[in-house]
Amino acid sequence: MLMKPTSVPDFDDIQSLKTHIESSCCNTINWRVPDLDESTSYPQSLETELKRLEVLRSYRVLDTERKASFERLTALAARFFDVPICLVSFVDANRQWFASNRGLGDVRETPKDVTFCAHTILSKLDLFIVPDATNDTRFAANGLVTGGPKIRFYAGAPLIVPEGFALGTLCIIDVKPRPGGLSLMEKQNLREIAGLVVDQIILHRKERIQLEKDKDRLIACTAHDLLTPLTSIQLNMGMLSEDKDFISVANKHHVEMNQSTRDCIDAMAEIFRNTVNEFRGERLNVCAQSQGDSTTSGTVVIANLLNKVKHVISTYPKKVPLTFQVDENVPPVINSDESSLFRCMINYLTNACKVTEFGSINLRMSMSTDESGKEVLFVECMDTGPGIKINHYSNLFRADGGFKINSESKFGGVGLGLNSVAQLISKLGGDVGYRANNG
Repeated sequence: MLMKPTSVPDFDDIQSLKTHIESSCCNTINWRVPDLDESTSYPQSLETELKRLEVLRSYRVLDTERKASFERLTALAARFFDVPICLVSFVDANRQWFASNRGLGDVRETPKDVTFCAHTILSKLDLFIVPDATNDTRFAANGLVTGGPKIRFYAGAPLIVPEGFALGTLCIIDVKPRPGGLSLMEKQNLREIAGLVVDQIILHRKERIQLEKDKDRLIACTAHDLLTPLTSIQLNMGMLSEDKDFISVANKHHVEMNQSTRDCIDAMAEIFRNTVNEFRGERLNVCAQSQGDSTTSGTVVIANLLNKVKHVISTYPKKVPLTFQVDENVPPVINSDESSLFRCMINYLTNACKVTEFGSINLRMSMSTDESGKEVLFVECMDTGPGIKINHYSNLFRADGGFKINSESKFGGVGLGLNSVAQLISKLGGDVGYRANNG
């Protein structure tokens, strides 16, 4: 059983989300807001909602840690308006996610179909105010009204970013009705504080983008600096392979160890060079070519790729047998990026070696047909390890998902390998996934 995707971060891109929503057989997302007052609300449009969600995704505010800047603003609003609950919420595809939650304990999200804030972002009014939810036909039967936290009064200001979309709200909530709503000054103050929240949202995105650029620069500089000593090692290993004294005393095992080491060094050097070139913007993505097309840089000889993988993984610590299988329908030569495929296969195999203490590991290559009917290479790494908890499925290939999983595991690691696989395969136009072995 797979974890059902419900959030923008669960999908690789907005097009994948759209495909999921439009799929009648497997859609788990109800994007429409129920009981909407059409006279005071903008019409609901999937196209508009997808554009809004794409902008929301770009601000990188979902599933983040609590930020002090948001917490200070909700604390200020709660005191100013004398309310027990104040939230900074973002309306996701199928949920409302709280960037700051003042008064609801540790709750970080609620389903979208019960949220007041989903109405707020569609309202034509600059503020969405419900004086007494028990007397409002849209909310009287709402579980957040009939049960905890027993909402009576609600006022929300939309958080409208420069792109023109309302990503969420700053809202204040009381457990007592306020028949008079808000005064003119209170309305203005709520709008002003919401504007401060928007400023922080924009700043947050700028900081995240700069942080990613700094990380990329650090990685590229490190890769560049490591190339010099690595090149020396390459030359030394090459000379050792041709040294007559070494050749005269080396047995088969020594020769294989030497070749395995050279393969590892060559792979490292290629990864480092690609990292530096990608940072400089010099390397073109080599995507799978359409049938009948071919390029020298994108030609992969399957046998050579497999031998390279075998050599490199041969010395990696493992407790179980490791086997390789290439189905007969796999052509000897394909159009793709050998370096990316190699890195993905190694990441899968090293992960499997870490967690598999009994049984076996098998890497299988076969041909499959995608949704358009085109034949694609299908690579599976199957192991008999302990598996992954179902609540981790949707985060498995995310940058921070692997870390969360490994933090609960005795096998350690920081979870970068699977995220690296996802990024590499995405550049090749492919897809990644996980399937539990129920056998």
